Amino acid sequence: MVAQRLTLITPTAATPDQLWQRGGAAWSAVPQEHIQSLFESMPSRVAAVISNNGGYSVATNSGRNHTSQKSINLII
Repeated sequence: MVAQRLTLITPTAATPDQLWQRGGAAWSAVPQEHIQSLFESMPSRVAAVISNNGGYSVATNSGRNHTSQKSINLII
């Protein structure tokens, strides 16, 4: 989510300080409800990775996880 927000900003950051400022602003813009949802989903995400012997885990819209060797759901 933060990376997506950063890629939408034009022009791109000209200095490392600008990138840090933009990254901080993008992180601050993430809704607290989204962060809470990710936090609450961690036990099932970890269980899915464990059940796949450390392989990738893809979250589904139903809140349950299934495993896949071809894709991964990046959190942020």
